[in-house]
Formats: sequence, structure tokens, C-alpha cells
Amino acid sequence: MLDVDRIESAYGRARALHGVTLSVGKGEAVALIGANGAGKSTVLRAISGLNPVLSGSIRFEGRDISNQSPRRIVHAGIAHCPEERKIWPDLSVLDHLELGAIASGGVRGDGNLDEVFTLF
Repeated sequence: MLDVDRIESAYGRARALHGVTLSVGKGEAVALIGANGAGKSTVLRAISGLNPVLSGSIRFEGRDISNQSPRRIVHAGIAHCPEERKIWPDLSVLDHLELGAIASGGVRGDGNLDEVFTLF
């Protein structure tokens, strides 16, 4: 489903990722752990299209999404929700989930949340 193959990424001239590889199969839950500054957030930002992929590749459902725009990556089915940014602090958890359904082509209250509730 998601294959990250030897990606490298940077913030300006500061190289942050050096050959990161990981794979997530359909139905799997994978944890990305490491010390502060190890590159966890940078991996997620590269997958989400927020950081450049300088080399290597990211494939989702067989399609290369390396360096695609975040908008295209969201429409493909990948979302990145950074913690504690308080972007919409007054929205409930349900409101946030409904926004995700809308972003993926659903509409508010159309039942697309059943699968999300099942996962949780």
C-alpha cells in the first residue's frame, strides 16, 4: 500500500533523511519511533508532500507520489495531522473527522465515517 524506498530529504542545505525505507501493507498499523531529531516528522512531511524528496521514491497503491503536491496526496488518500498545532481548536473530534471525509470526496454526514469508527 505505502512503500518508502531510500528517500532523502532536507531543510535547505541541512540533510535530514538519509536513505529511509519503510513499508506499510493494507490493514497494517506501523509506528515510527526514534529520538528527538531523528527524522520522524520529516519522513511524514515527505510522504505528505510537505518536504522535498531529493532521492528515492514514495509509492502509494502502486503510484509514485514523490514530490506531488500535498493536495494531490490528500486526494490520493493520505492525510497528515500534526499534533498540537491548534489549527481549529474549537472543532470537536467529530468535526475534524468530517472535514477529512469532505477532503476525500465525501460530504458531511454521508456515512463515510463508519469505516473510521470501526478502525478506532
